[in-house]
Amino acid sequence: MVLAIVFIMVLTPLVWVLINIGMSETVGSSKNVDILRAYYLAASGAEWMYARLKTMETKTVTWPQATQTGDVTINGVRVGTYTVSADALSSNIFAIVSEGRVTDAAGTVLSRASLHVKYRFTSSSDLVGLPLGASGDMQLYGSSIFGFKSWVRVEGPVWAGGGFDINDYVKITGEAAGNQTIPQVSFWLGARFDTNNDSVYAADLNSDGIVTWAEAEAQGTAYEEAFNNDDIYNHDGVNPATNVIDNNDAMYYYYTTYLNNLMGLQIGPGEANYYSGDLALYPGSVSDSVQVIFATGNIDITLNDQDWADGAMDHTIIAMNDITIVQPTNGQDDRLTLVAGGDVYTGGVRAFGGVRGELIIYAADDFIAYYGGRINGSILAGDDVIVDTVLPIPGLLNRDINRSQIDWSDPDEWPVGLPPGYCRVSTNFSISGEHTPQEFGGYPPVWHRH
Repeated sequence: MVLAIVFIMVLTPLVWVLINIGMSETVGSSKNVDILRAYYLAASGAEWMYARLKTMETKTVTWPQATQTGDVTINGVRVGTYTVSADALSSNIFAIVSEGRVTDAAGTVLSRASLHVKYRFTSSSDLVGLPLGASGDMQLYGSSIFGFKSWVRVEGPVWAGGGFDINDYVKITGEAAGNQTIPQVSFWLGARFDTNNDSVYAADLNSDGIVTWAEAEAQGTAYEEAFNNDDIYNHDGVNPATNVIDNNDAMYYYYTTYLNNLMGLQIGPGEANYYSGDLALYPGSVSDSVQVIFATGNIDITLNDQDWADGAMDHTIIAMNDITIVQPTNGQDDRLTLVAGGDVYTGGVRAFGGVRGELIIYAADDFIAYYGGRINGSILAGDDVIVDTVLPIPGLLNRDINRSQIDWSDPDEWPVGLPPGYCRVSTNFSISGEHTPQEFGGYPPVWHRH
């Protein structure tokens, strides 16, 4: 009995040693498997981002690409997740950084690994105005009845920040896509709500896109004074409780104060080219010596005067509210720029005229074009774009929207009074050298273990 007890006492530690050794090998083996899984996950993320960028070749890429997270499953079993991003390191090199994570049921990270991959890319340095763009949705519709058709024809790129909807009677040359990143046009010279750019301004406390008198009052006397200095559009000093500071103040200040003083355009209150309220324009209304006119209300344009005068003319017409132009038409060497704080409406008959020169349009809200007409230029809407030929009358009601011929890479070529930050895009992105050894200018994958 004593010998048996002694034997058990000697054997038990040995068994535990053997068990621990076996468990250590199992845990180590499991850890190695987790590391391999993490590498696989990281590679999956890098491949996903690479495939995404490849689809953008000949298009526009905005750096950095948004970080994406994805789950990876094999045969229905979740392996783990990856998080991947991409950013430009220089003018011709970008990097994909992907991290794979293996987690247990409780969400604890068991292993992770990251993959850094660098590629060369090429991109055109030529900047071009966006032929047709909408920060919101875009709808392009031609018409057809009993075999008669009227077409919408557009030269791309044609982009929408939201949905993109066309029918069978739309022809687009070049790229056309929805859910694109459309840079927002902003008239603020400095910080948002600092209209006069003096670095003293009341904050938007509830983040609703405007600053009210009550918000300024809550921030103290100094901010009440700043509010009165920054609230320059539709300012009601008698009842400040109804006043707000918003994008209209920035637009009004930019044109009537900043740009007016900078260029002597006479578009400030009380000056020759400033109009309070609504304004109607007819052929001959705007002299060829006037570069810019400004109105605080709506502007209605019956045709435009540039096609009836000799010589090249550039006019910029700005309305704080809407602009309606019945039949845009001008000469080959003329250029008309329309900037609206609201909508831009246009409609015409394709056979009776069209823009042979340039028409550049920015509508803070919608751009709406019915019936026919021809436009050469660049159009951007802060909200939606709607183009509809309405009736299927061939030749008369076709709508053509063609690319601008302006050299957008040269600021001297830009129209006077173009909104700051007007959307310009770089095209022809392509990946190069992805399969070339580094000594020949390529970048093979570089793995890093955490």
